[in-house]
Amino acid sequence: MVSTSLATFREMLTHEDCAPFCRAACLLGGRDVVVTPPAADVSKYVTKCIRGLSEAAKTFPRWKRGTCVECPPIDVGEDEEPFVFSYHQDVSKNPHIIKLKDDLTSYLKQLTDEEGAIQRYKESWKIYDTQHGLWDEKARRELDKLTESSEPPGVVYFDAKLETYAGLANDALGRPRTTDVDFLRIDCDDVSKGVAKQSLSWRDQYGKVLRDVSFEKMTGLVDSWDAWRRDIDGTQCDSIETLMFVLNTIAKVVDASMDMELQYADVSERYRTLERHEVKIEANELELAHSLAEKWRDLYVFARTKDLRLAKVKEDFRAVTTEQSEAFQEELKELRTQFYSDGPIAGKVSLEEGVLLMVDYAETLSKCVAKKDELVNAEDLFGMEMTSYPVLVEVQSEMARMKIIYDLYSSFEKFREDMSLTAWGELDVELLKEGVDKAEKEIKKLPKDLKELSKYKAYELVVVNFKESLPVIVNLKNDAVKEAHWQQLEELTGVSIGDVKTITLGKIFSMELSQYGEDVDEIVVCAINELKIEKEIYAIEKCWSTTELDVREYKKDGQVRGHVLGAAEEINLQLEDHLLNLQTMSGSRFVGRYAQKVRTWEKTLNMVVETLDVWYNVQRKWMYLESIFIGSEDIRMQLPEEAKKFDKINKEFKTIMKTTHEHPVVVKAATEKEFDSLTEMGDRLDKCQKSLTDYLDTKRNAFSRFYFISDDELLSVLGSSDPTSIQVHMLKLFDNVKELKFGSGAAKIQGMISSEKEGFDLCTKDVTPPEKGASPVEGAVEEWMTLVEQAMKDSLKVISKTGIFNYANAARSEWILDPDVLGMVTLAGSLVWWTWEVEDAFRAVKQGDKHAMKTLEARLTRQLNELVAMVRQDLNKINRKKVNTLLIIDVHSRDIVDSFIRESILNAKEFAWESQLRFYWDRDVDDCVIKQCTGFFRYGYEYMGLNGRLVITPLTDRCYMTITQALTFKLGGSPAGPAGTGKTE
Repeated sequence: MVSTSLATFREMLTHEDCAPFCRAACLLGGRDVVVTPPAADVSKYVTKCIRGLSEAAKTFPRWKRGTCVECPPIDVGEDEEPFVFSYHQDVSKNPHIIKLKDDLTSYLKQLTDEEGAIQRYKESWKIYDTQHGLWDEKARRELDKLTESSEPPGVVYFDAKLETYAGLANDALGRPRTTDVDFLRIDCDDVSKGVAKQSLSWRDQYGKVLRDVSFEKMTGLVDSWDAWRRDIDGTQCDSIETLMFVLNTIAKVVDASMDMELQYADVSERYRTLERHEVKIEANELELAHSLAEKWRDLYVFARTKDLRLAKVKEDFRAVTTEQSEAFQEELKELRTQFYSDGPIAGKVSLEEGVLLMVDYAETLSKCVAKKDELVNAEDLFGMEMTSYPVLVEVQSEMARMKIIYDLYSSFEKFREDMSLTAWGELDVELLKEGVDKAEKEIKKLPKDLKELSKYKAYELVVVNFKESLPVIVNLKNDAVKEAHWQQLEELTGVSIGDVKTITLGKIFSMELSQYGEDVDEIVVCAINELKIEKEIYAIEKCWSTTELDVREYKKDGQVRGHVLGAAEEINLQLEDHLLNLQTMSGSRFVGRYAQKVRTWEKTLNMVVETLDVWYNVQRKWMYLESIFIGSEDIRMQLPEEAKKFDKINKEFKTIMKTTHEHPVVVKAATEKEFDSLTEMGDRLDKCQKSLTDYLDTKRNAFSRFYFISDDELLSVLGSSDPTSIQVHMLKLFDNVKELKFGSGAAKIQGMISSEKEGFDLCTKDVTPPEKGASPVEGAVEEWMTLVEQAMKDSLKVISKTGIFNYANAARSEWILDPDVLGMVTLAGSLVWWTWEVEDAFRAVKQGDKHAMKTLEARLTRQLNELVAMVRQDLNKINRKKVNTLLIIDVHSRDIVDSFIRESILNAKEFAWESQLRFYWDRDVDDCVIKQCTGFFRYGYEYMGLNGRLVITPLTDRCYMTITQALTFKLGGSPAGPAGTGKTE
């Protein structure tokens, strides 16, 4: 049942053959179209119907399970109706029922939403507003403009508007009064009538505008026609003037015939349009519009008739017109003569006078032209031959040419007058230049025939003179020109200027400065340079009034020791620049009034330069000596007098720096007084430093190696009570001793360590095998360092002797890698035994073994190969360094033996062997000695560590020999040559 009801209801709503069962009205509210009841109410009503159909099942109670007995109602509360078990729950869950309800709901939504059929119907009426603008305010404003317009559009425009709005009204009234939208029948009679009414309202308003415009135009035509009739009919032709007036009026009527026919035809058409669109018009007005053509024809016939009747009168006045024309010709000739002799074109007339005469002659010519026109008109009206007036044309032509020149002159004079009123202080120089340039361009644009006139040349001269005075005026506008310079200009030109602040450009023009161009330029140049000097002096004064010294705290070991000056590069640059500027200014011929200031500042800044030089020099000495005398009590004890002197200097310097810190302005701090004080302080510091230098020289004389380190480094050693402070300087004091091995409490020195970490212990002298020893740290540093140096040499001698002795008792490779054999011992020992082996080979040769040298060469080669094999082994850094160094020496040794074999050197007395650097252990002196040629030296035993050797070349051997021979003869040597030739070795 529910399903059938819902399906039937759907058919009633949507089927085309089903008649609408609901009514609605479409109303017009202003410009809005409204459907009542609204779409939302229709939706609610139909939804309620759908809900009612689906809930009809509630009226059928359910039976109890297994019986035909109805379920009784159940009370659920006092205020609520009893609950009845019905078939509604089952029906509402049925898929078919749900689909039917969804279809109806969807249909209803499509019908009533913003894009539904009802809304589309409303939109069909809104086109009268959106497309045709029946309620558009913009169209209303356009209509208002038509009412106020002085030139309204033509009849075609109004006809189109009237036709459009009439058509819109008919269209609205022609639409059906009712429209079916599915199940809804909408009555649109109210909207149709409202749209038609609005359209006709627009039609009536445009018709009123057309009627008003047409009536005004028609009235104007009729009034002008009536005036012409009165002028023709009511005027007595008893004089030539009245006759000409009547004839002119007749001529106007005849000439206006075509135009009038067009105008009255237009008016008639306008009224026919109004009649066709049923616009309300007064009967007499409409009658007048229809009679315009007849009214014009009557006037035209009347005018032509009047003209024929005046034929005899016109004949009488022709003679009078001829006499007037001849008299006028004579007047024009007199005017031309006067124009050329005394007029604005005359050479004797100035441009100022010519401007006034141009006004007079223009007025005279205007009268002549009017009289000429009057005579020509009379001749035309009387049917006479036209008279020409060439004299008048000639004068007019010359006046036109003169007007061009005089207009330019007047414009230029106006420009000059306007500029003359400008206050000097407010003068815009660019505007002045633009005016002159404009005048000059206008002159050049004039035709060539005008440039031959005297007035053109006169005007050109005015512009040129004014332009020539411009540079002078521009120069005077310079800010550098002061009151004193204006006084010079008064004396030069003889024109009193008065207060410069109130002067105008007109006063400047009156001075005629173009006559004094060079003198004015000189005054301006002087003013500019004086201003430049003044600005430079002001800049110097401003700069040095605020420039301050950079005074900083001086800290030493984390403690503030006073104040010192920081870097002053910027101050020095400023001083150089400003002194150079002052020197340039003092040599200038414009310095005049500022000479005293320039000399004063030059003296002040020179004093600043000298004072700062002395100041930084004194500060540098003070900082150096302060760290010595104030920071080291040992130095103060050793130099008590110098310490007292420095304390006094220190106090004075700190006082100066404290004052400078409080008042750091440069020119106030670096005065002549400070210069004298600092100079005297510097001399006293020099004396203190000389005493200190003498003291250091005594220490260096005691231990010469102290010459290898600077004064500061030596003072750091002398000023410290800690012996280990010498460690940082060991590489400078010894060739390759990086540090000393101190014993417990730093009371003894037990050995030395090289920079390669190789080391040795000091040992007892002349003990074999060597025993450990130590050098005591007692007394002054130079004393125990002397003992250390001697202990080093003694210990290395014992170690070297032991190593050389052990060379013969062990395998060479084992001897090299022995940790007790130092790197320098391996070199010395190898060279000692190599020397012995070579000389032993010489002895064997002498005894008859001819192959002894080759045998030696083979053994040396074998030793060299053993070293190469050792290099490839896993060696520690020290042993690898020893082997690498020994390789270089062994290669050189083997090469020497090879050369002996090649050159057959078989005697130890030959120069080839004597020239080699030979090492021996001389048992007589029990020491290692070195021989070369006549040179004989003892081994120095300076600890060399593992500092390595460079490749020995033939040039190196020559250097060895040269230097050893020089030393033998108490001379010196300094190797020089290209890179890689053995100088370092």
